[in-house]
Formats: sequence, C-alpha cells, structure tokens
Amino acid sequence: MEYIDYTVTKNDEGKRIDKILKKILTSKEINIYEIIRKKLCKINNLKCRETFRVKENDIISIAGFIVEKNKEAAGATYKTDNNKNLIQEKFRELEVLFEDDNLLVINKPKNINVQPAKKNEIALSSIIKEKYQNSSLSFTCAPLHRLDKFTTGILVFSKSLNGARWFSSVLKEHKLTKIYVGLAEGHLEKKVLWENNIIKNETNNSNPNNFKTVSISKGTVNETEEKAITEATPLCYGKYKGKETTLIQYKIITGKKHQIRFQSSFNGFPLYGDTAYGGTKFSAKNKSFFLHSIYLQLPENKEFETPQKIYCKIPREFEEFLQLNLINWNGKLIL
Repeated sequence: MEYIDYTVTKNDEGKRIDKILKKILTSKEINIYEIIRKKLCKINNLKCRETFRVKENDIISIAGFIVEKNKEAAGATYKTDNNKNLIQEKFRELEVLFEDDNLLVINKPKNINVQPAKKNEIALSSIIKEKYQNSSLSFTCAPLHRLDKFTTGILVFSKSLNGARWFSSVLKEHKLTKIYVGLAEGHLEKKVLWENNIIKNETNNSNPNNFKTVSISKGTVNETEEKAITEATPLCYGKYKGKETTLIQYKIITGKKHQIRFQSSFNGFPLYGDTAYGGTKFSAKNKSFFLHSIYLQLPENKEFETPQKIYCKIPREFEEFLQLNLINWNGKLIL
C-alpha cells in the first residue's frame, strides 16, 4: 500500500496525532479514529494510538487512497489554480516590515479585510495562510490583531506557536505601544486623553458597528461596558472643502474594536470620510477615511529576537493629500 509522508515540525511538537490528522484530513466524510484503528496511519512506520503525542521530525504516514479521498470530498472548497495564483501574486505585492521564524509584520494596504467578511472573499488571512501553509501540519499562520478594511499600516501575524503566545501575552498586558495617525474634522487645540465607557448597541441590528458611548467620569465600568482610553495629539491643521481639519496622532492605551473611530467621533473629531461614525463624505468615490498604523514598540524578548521599534511610512495617497490640504506640515508624524 502506498503511503503519503508528512514531517512533524517544531510547531507540531507535543500535539496528539488525532488532532494533527484533523488538520490534514479536513473532510467530514473521513473518520480519523477509524483510520488509526485500521492502521492506515503510522508514525515512523509504526502503528500508534489516537493519544500518541508527536515529536519534531517524526514522520506521519497516511494511506495514499485516504489522502486522495480527502481531496475529492473537499474538492468543492479547494481554491482553484487561478485563485491560488491570484493569492500568491497579492502576497508579492505586500510590503514586509519584519519577518523571522516567529512573527511576520506587514504594511496592510487599504481596502482589504484582515479576515473574510463574506464567502470566497480573498482577505489578508487567506493570503498569508496560502503562503505559509506548508510550514506546519497543525499550526496556521494567522493575524494577532485586527485593522479595519480601510485602515492601513502595521499588522502582525504569528508564524509559530511561541510567537503567537508571546505577542498575545504582551498585548493582553498592555506592554505594546501602538500609534496611529488620522485626518479628523475640527480643530483639536491641544493634547488630550479620552476616557470613555463603550456599550455595544445590540438594538440596532442593521448596523453591527454602532456603539453607544458614555463618559466614565462617574461610577465604574460594569459588566456590559468596556473602557476605552486613547491619547490624541494634534500635529498640524488645515482645511478641506471649507471644513477645518486636524492631523491627529492617536496612542492607544486600551484596544477595542473601532476604538479610534468611535472615540474620535464621540469627542467631537470624527475622521474625515468616516460616514459610519458621523464623518463628512469625501467627494471622490474611492475615498473612505485616512487612518494609518504608523508605529509599534515591542518589549524586549529574551526568547527570540524581535525589533523593539517598527515604523511604517504612510501611504502615498495619504501623504499627497496632507501636502495639499495641511498648513505648514513639515512631515513630522511621531512625537
């Protein structure tokens, strides 16, 4: 009988064989435990139990007809060759800011989702997954945080389990410094610290991104509320179509979905073009709003080398707009 071999990587170390088989054989028509019981799966040419935990460089051998059956059964969900080529081409277009065995940091382009919002949509997660799909049997290279569809700049993906655990822990412990720049309506006179409670408005099902925001100057955050804290610093001023604008540097103290967008709007400075949160619509059809993740500072990592400071230049479209519409802008973005 012909077998197909798969090599266990460092990211697969310690995983149970049944869990790994479920990643390899994705079709629901295949019974993983029956395959193990009938010895259609071997490890280092020996039979195994479903609870066996693999080690790096172990060889998992699966009967060839099972692998083919899995491909045929899952054929409807497999990407076409054209789709694969398109995904690979899109990856080549991405700007990689940093990459090692644990993390991948890219410059996210505008007008693309991090995760698919609808069926068969090509998102950044699928582009990265396709590129690194053979790096591990059980671990998937995935985004470690989110940026909105129209937000650009620094986006971090995990390439290893260690990388995912480390970045997630420092994110949870608020040990990251994340800075954005955005073009807002109004004249923000001085540096301010916005502190708000946010309550998701569950009654408005037509707009899942609608938030009700309230001041936190009184009382404490209850179970239905989350605290959002953002430091906003004016960098420069200008006018666009008769409206005053401020180029604002946003430093996120806490990280919530759409935090900059709804806090900036709630405090009187909606992003220009962000119509979902009260901003004035750009006249050009291809414009939404300008918000860019420009700077990320990481804590020291003694387990593996990562840069402590990552900078991402603003897109050309954003820069050209600023040069035309800001007064005396000197290009300074990070204070």
